[in-house]
Amino acid sequence: MNRRLRLAAAVLCLAFLAVVGDFTYLQAVASGRLTRNPLNQRVALEQFEMERGVVVAGGEILAESLREPGSRLYLRRYPGGRSGDPRVYAHVTGYFSLFYGRSGLESSMDSFLAGSASQYLVRSFLEQLAGAPPRGLSVELTLLPRAQEAAARAMGGQRGAVVALDPLTGAVLALYSSPSFDPNPISSLDPGAARGAMRALEADPAFPLFNRATAGGYPPGSSFKVVVAAAALEAGMKPTSRFANTAVLALPGSDKVVRNFGGGPCPGGKELTLAEALRVSCNVVYAQVAMELGPKLVEVARGFGIETGRTKTLQAVTWGDPVPGSVTLPSYSGWLDAGVGERRNRALEAYVGFGQGPLEVSPLEMALVAATVASGGVRPRPYLVQRVRDYAGRIVWQAEPAQGKRVIAPETAAALRDMMVQVVRSGTGTRAAIPGVEVAGKTGTAEVGGGGPPHAWFIAFAPASSPRVAVAVVVENGGNLGDEATGGMVAAPIARAVIEAVIGGGEVGRG
Repeated sequence: MNRRLRLAAAVLCLAFLAVVGDFTYLQAVASGRLTRNPLNQRVALEQFEMERGVVVAGGEILAESLREPGSRLYLRRYPGGRSGDPRVYAHVTGYFSLFYGRSGLESSMDSFLAGSASQYLVRSFLEQLAGAPPRGLSVELTLLPRAQEAAARAMGGQRGAVVALDPLTGAVLALYSSPSFDPNPISSLDPGAARGAMRALEADPAFPLFNRATAGGYPPGSSFKVVVAAAALEAGMKPTSRFANTAVLALPGSDKVVRNFGGGPCPGGKELTLAEALRVSCNVVYAQVAMELGPKLVEVARGFGIETGRTKTLQAVTWGDPVPGSVTLPSYSGWLDAGVGERRNRALEAYVGFGQGPLEVSPLEMALVAATVASGGVRPRPYLVQRVRDYAGRIVWQAEPAQGKRVIAPETAAALRDMMVQVVRSGTGTRAAIPGVEVAGKTGTAEVGGGGPPHAWFIAFAPASSPRVAVAVVVENGGNLGDEATGGMVAAPIARAVIEAVIGGGEVGRG
């Protein structure tokens, strides 16, 4: 009898331990995963029963929660700030959907917007003990609405992206991807409306849900000559170093040749200086420079943030450390590996010298190239979230701009600045010129696979002597000009519009 009692007690004890263990696992280990599971409709509905925090930029509301009449649920709305067009900010805010989860800042800043961030837990607990309803925190962005809206207007429906940064702090002033989308229908509480909107966007051949500004991968064309020129100066060459100016450059170990835009020699004589070749964007000269540099170009490119591999992740690159979030950039720079040591491929190096070959970069990466030169050779760390406040306006978290990384010497950056000023003053980038403001820039016209129209690029910063904005623009497949497009004709005027929007309105991104 005692033996049976002991056996029953042991079974009950094991069952109790199993229940406790399972409960502990669910609460301590699996709770986060279960909470984030989009199939967990109970949790999803609970999230819509609280007032989520607002997202603001420059005092303008970009995302807010409004209670549905006659319901306990809050509907997430995206008014589009002063522009009234939610598509202007859609790739930044993302969407918050009962049926499709979260994207953009709604995802990376979810714990703050939902009021569950660790920095706020104690205060939130005390407030709820006092009878206050749970509320989210407001998120303030570094975006400058007039710059963001200028980018959207200037793109004019062409496919591509614009990124503008404060080169001294890394604050993101504009981050626009075109085409964009309206997040409001996706965030509808009507399942038919939400699913219909998402299906239409997913079926759109222009891929409006894709954030080209941070995730787009494009050959940079001649805008990459800024990186090549930086490597040349770091290697001991001078802006006055001279190179042969021919119509065609035969590449060693290959049947390939390099030609200039237009097919003939670049304007300026039988030889061009490094600075003159940048001003007129001479492919043959920069192909020669790249082949001379070899591994040095690899070293400097990596310093600018150009990395090898199909994808790379810059932790918190847009959202600001220690705020959670990261951006994955599709960068494929196979030449970084192929061009080193015994495996050096001189032909490949030559093509990279004018931004072609196995090289893809994002607009954010090229904005960082411009910002690095503008800041005297220090690459800033971009951030998008300026601060987080509670419902009473008290600051819960505030961004502290991270220390940048020195990439090139100050003397190198100063020489590059002067060279880029000449590009806008009398070279290929004159359409970016602004009366009374010295603009430093570089054009790019990048050939694409399949023989389609080229991508048009422009990177710049201004004012050149005291920079307040660095910008990168890419317009896919020539935009409205198609095969006739160049970076100077298509992308430079867009960059100019964004620069004018920033410098016309006082200090930005510093507070």
